Amino acid sequence: MEPLIEICKHRYGKQMTYTEQTDGVHYEDSYPWIRSLLKERGLKAGIFASLGDLKNRKIFEVKEDVENGIFGVDVYSSLVPSVFDKVMHRHRRISESEWKDFYDYQIMPAYFSVFGKFPIAVSYAYGNDNFKKAVTQFLGGRNSGVGAGYSYDENVLNNSRPSTFRWYDEFVRGGYNADNQIDKMQGAIEGALHESGWINNFTHWHNVVSDHREKDYEKYFDMLYEMNRKYDIHFCSYGEALSYCAFRTMITGTSILPCIDNQGRQHSILKLEIDTKKERNPYLLQVPISVKVGLKVGKQVSCNYPLKQLSDKEVIIEVPYSSSPIIDIYTEQMK
Repeated sequence: MEPLIEICKHRYGKQMTYTEQTDGVHYEDSYPWIRSLLKERGLKAGIFASLGDLKNRKIFEVKEDVENGIFGVDVYSSLVPSVFDKVMHRHRRISESEWKDFYDYQIMPAYFSVFGKFPIAVSYAYGNDNFKKAVTQFLGGRNSGVGAGYSYDENVLNNSRPSTFRWYDEFVRGGYNADNQIDKMQGAIEGALHESGWINNFTHWHNVVSDHREKDYEKYFDMLYEMNRKYDIHFCSYGEALSYCAFRTMITGTSILPCIDNQGRQHSILKLEIDTKKERNPYLLQVPISVKVGLKVGKQVSCNYPLKQLSDKEVIIEVPYSSSPIIDIYTEQMK
């Protein structure tokens, strides 16, 4: 009998996606602190790195943390000094050529030289996105606004999209109680779980340190840890969330064919049907799609792609992007 197949809405078959983000690495103040918080709680967050961050020799320490699953790194549109004054003043328009020169000759080569791939997402410095129509090199961008909601469908692949929340800014500027704001975030997670959605929270972590509010933020991270234990949430960077969503929304269906290999073993060939008309910057589809395979009692699966065992009844196959992915699935009696 053919195995039961499901394309997971969230990576690894999780119930929702959560991205915790900041602009700038801030090597000397917030970075060591936030790194420790994430490691202790088994969570992952994202950083939009500036050109200066990427040229700092300490970026290779960040690279190691990326490889260990603590951070994901995207890029920050701080531009070069000759254009930076325009970035800080939103009424001054940055030209398409100024942005293209910055991307082609500055930020992309700096990022690629460290991580060996292209950046997936961008964050607009000082909220200045008046050149967003020229920003076509990514799957999406984050502006300084809030109120994006919980959607995790094609509409998130937007050149300039607000975050869902900036709870820390609201807390500090409004003079609210930290515990109440954290409770509000917990309620928001429960709402996003109901919609199987995505929450993106943005905070300048270095402001938390300079405000001496570390204890409040640690309570927030403790809440995230407990919610993750209870509900199984996927924590990742902004770029990873976009890349997974872009791949997933290109899949229009699946087809499965029973076969016999040259050794006489029965297996199934699963093909993902891809709408290549939706393909945009395919080199940014760096995150595999999670395909859930249901197992019969006493059966085990082997495959031509990496497997993640969810239970004795389900496994996840991590399938990298191609225009016509083909997966060989063998289901055998457990030994």
